[in-house]
Amino acid sequence: MPTEEEYDRIINSRWPSSFIPIDSEQEARTGLKRLWRKATSFPFKGKIQIVSGNRKTWCRPQKGFRHSYYRRNPDGSVKWQNYCWVINLDATESRGSYAKHVSCWNGLVHAASHSCINEYYNRRMKPHGNEQLRLERDLTIYCVDKGFHLGSLKSK
Repeated sequence: MPTEEEYDRIINSRWPSSFIPIDSEQEARTGLKRLWRKATSFPFKGKIQIVSGNRKTWCRPQKGFRHSYYRRNPDGSVKWQNYCWVINLDATESRGSYAKHVSCWNGLVHAASHSCINEYYNRRMKPHGNEQLRLERDLTIYCVDKGFHLGSLKSK
């Protein structure tokens, strides 16, 4: 199990700031889809819902479904079904450190790594284990190298 010092050294030191807000809904949607593809090698086919207020950023089954799952097609590709990502871009100082953390690029990468480990790789893996730390490191490097936090995902 990684310690907080390891997490700071491996993940947080790669970000230019501890809080990098996501500027627009379009950037959040595009960024999440690219992170998902990077982590799983498959495109995200679910629903992405942008919310505000006292809601957290997370991946949940769509309404009316108890579980999210994927189906392997005959050609070997995977079709994800019943996923709905809920992304809260409402980051204010009054919401506290948790809400502020999950409403930024750092938090979206962290949430995506948890969801990919949980749903795609193995549900029995520990939530903050070594595999999740490695995946989050890879997604952080990808996100910083591609300049997500600098506005590279904005539509022209």
